[in-house]
Amino acid sequence: MSETTPEFAAPRLQGPFEGTLLTGGNKTRFLREFGIYGADGVALPDSDIGGQELSSFPAENPDIPTDIPEFEGPALFAGLVLEQFGHVLMNSLGRLWALDKLPPDVTLVFVPKRRPAARNYPFLRMILDMFGISNDFIITKGPMHFKTLYTASDLFGERYLGRGSVPFFDWLDQRLPAAGPVTRGRKVYLTRTGLGDKIGRFACEDHLEKQLAAQGYEIIAPEKLGLLPQIALYQDAEHLIFSESSALHLYGMVRRPGQTAAVIKRREELPVLIRTQMNDRAGTDVAEIHALRRIFWPPLRSDHLSISLLDFKKVHDQLTAANLIDPDAPWQAPSFDAEKKSMVAGLEPGEKLLNRQERRDWLRALRKARDGKAW
Repeated sequence: MSETTPEFAAPRLQGPFEGTLLTGGNKTRFLREFGIYGADGVALPDSDIGGQELSSFPAENPDIPTDIPEFEGPALFAGLVLEQFGHVLMNSLGRLWALDKLPPDVTLVFVPKRRPAARNYPFLRMILDMFGISNDFIITKGPMHFKTLYTASDLFGERYLGRGSVPFFDWLDQRLPAAGPVTRGRKVYLTRTGLGDKIGRFACEDHLEKQLAAQGYEIIAPEKLGLLPQIALYQDAEHLIFSESSALHLYGMVRRPGQTAAVIKRREELPVLIRTQMNDRAGTDVAEIHALRRIFWPPLRSDHLSISLLDFKKVHDQLTAANLIDPDAPWQAPSFDAEKKSMVAGLEPGEKLLNRQERRDWLRALRKARDGKAW
């Protein structure tokens, strides 16, 4: 993914059009032939997809079928949808500002990354509700003809490396207004311990919680809260420390001047999308706490399931430098036995953690076995 950010589009609402949505083949894993075409075969304006997860290009001479499902009512092309929470935030919101200018019964039209569409998109309705959007939506499963389709420029998300335009944030702030000023002295740690031992994490996070609680931090598992209470929390606290997670996406959308925040990394590098988006709005940049000693992986394919060991002294020193903890307050690292127990938690009987080279060898063997079965 290029780190060159495209210029923001101007807010444009166009239509209604009559058009046919067609999805072609993938040129690469992240580039697909796609478009919504008028009767002349030309792609409608603002009917493309742009971002890290998927970008599109229109067909040169689309073969527009006639015997396909037809959608009669007013609709707005809303872009891409994926299953994961953070991916919905980064791919499915940038055109919703146009709803304020459309009939209340307009239906949102999303295109899935996966074909056929995944059975369940649990976060889409939840996130729409967070914005007070009650419109119906459809997730296309194939070609579809629209009699009354609107298109709107994309103003936020992956297309812009996680950034948003001023008009988008004006719309967002109207939908998610802060209840009041930042509460001075309120300190919150956003933990991952509530997600269990089988997800990406760093060892002994429960021990870190105790160190921060002793300094006055509220320990909160964000997934235990509804989305609106999470938003209110991120708008309210003066000091926030995050265990690296998708909660940073929500915080980045509503962060305010007067707040100080840090993220404790569990991977060597934050994804560019998170780093860019969490610092996009006005305020002090989020401090990145890099205190990894070693990284291991369970014998599973997903890279984000890594388990890291932290240098607790580095955590202490970097949080101190960010003015988030008292340098003179007691601070203690976990014991060797506690780290060892935490590292293996969540492994199945007979499994062991893999270092970087062992993981490379394991993945190579997995691909070789898979390729052998294909023959």
